[in-house]
Amino acid sequence: MNVLDKGCHLPVALSLFAAFFTYMVVRDLRTGEIWRGGGHDATITLAKDAGDFYTMIVFLAALALTFWGGTAWTLFMMFRRRPK
Repeated sequence: MNVLDKGCHLPVALSLFAAFFTYMVVRDLRTGEIWRGGGHDATITLAKDAGDFYTMIVFLAALALTFWGGTAWTLFMMFRRRPK
């Protein structure tokens, strides 16, 4: 846990959220189904609800990009302000 010892808690947390949302986008695009609510049947499928499916994919991708951007920006600011 060398990263956590150096005070990089926020970038680690942001990257975990980013990895989760990236996984969700990739899995949903591969299967063509999105589950919301935890039921056994998919709530949104590409075959039945193409518009809602792509809207949700765009939303999840925007969340993933926001968290990846936050990770990169936080790391940039932390290493830029490191005492010499």
